[in-house]
Amino acid sequence: MADLHVDLAWLAPAPDDIRDRIKALADDAGWPRAARAIAGHALGEATLARLGKAITARLAAGADPAPLLPFRLGLVGNGTLDLLAPPLVATFARHGFALQVITGDYDQVMPEALNPAGRINAARPDAVLVAIDHHGLPIGAAVPGDSDAAGAQVDEALAFFDRVCAGFAAQGATVIVATIAAPSETLAGSLDRVLAGTRRNVIDRINAGLAARAGAGALLLLDTAALAETIGLARWHDPTLWNIAKLQFPTMMVPIWADHVARLVAASRGRSRRALVLDLDNTLWGGVIGDDGVDGIAIGEGDATGEAFLEVQRLALALRKRGVVLAVSSKNTDSVARTPFAEHPDMLLRLDD
Repeated sequence: MADLHVDLAWLAPAPDDIRDRIKALADDAGWPRAARAIAGHALGEATLARLGKAITARLAAGADPAPLLPFRLGLVGNGTLDLLAPPLVATFARHGFALQVITGDYDQVMPEALNPAGRINAARPDAVLVAIDHHGLPIGAAVPGDSDAAGAQVDEALAFFDRVCAGFAAQGATVIVATIAAPSETLAGSLDRVLAGTRRNVIDRINAGLAARAGAGALLLLDTAALAETIGLARWHDPTLWNIAKLQFPTMMVPIWADHVARLVAASRGRSRRALVLDLDNTLWGGVIGDDGVDGIAIGEGDATGEAFLEVQRLALALRKRGVVLAVSSKNTDSVARTPFAEHPDMLLRLDD
């Protein structure tokens, strides 16, 4: 069974000739659109890297990326980052960007931020992503229960991020800071979030500080912590890969991580999705209205299947409250499709005339 998040299961599966399509980009005059079409599939890390390298080669040769929008992203952190650049390039094409990635030297975040002539700042990137995981911060040494020592760790970490953000922002870049995914191992069980000085408690407080700064407009927040917890911290962290190669997360997580980076940048540039188009049968209700009739479909409360579809409606309504336009695409006869809305006035969604 496909993993919804890790496998990008909402995208179409990669075609069998995906490698040939990527190879053909080298001689395709319409390569930007072709590259975006390829990137629109659920690609694994290795295929994303292959596509990213093909795009990078065309850009390096001076090929016009239109209609893809040029974007330059600096990438700094405490892990091995060079391997992330090609998948990022490919993933950004999915969202309509021709990406160039400039990576900083390993674990040289502060020197890169404070040096106007450094590799990152000299490249004048549009944005810089600061991706530091829990190995890159001085946490874990405080005695559990020592509030003063824990507070000092939090203050030191946030002061570090403040200096880094100020350094890159001074050169005109938008700064994106990734939240920190807590390690899966706990020392105090359920008290780890509560007890001052535990890694979980300190990391939670640092992440809260970063979120507050994002809320104040000082930075953009890439919520890696939330993504890691959605997937599972025990899957997100691989101690062997960290110790061998300094990878912050396994390569199988690269596609979903890269997609979240691209989504954030796209939204910041006004290219977020603004509409949700829904089918009706077996989407807003269970069954086929044209065959089962209004009394034969599963909808609303009091029925397990109907309540599941009600959750879909509630999610759609939540998106509408955020400004997302809702629309319906159905092959049903118009009058038949509207029947459930007329006979179930307690339904949450309505079809507007």
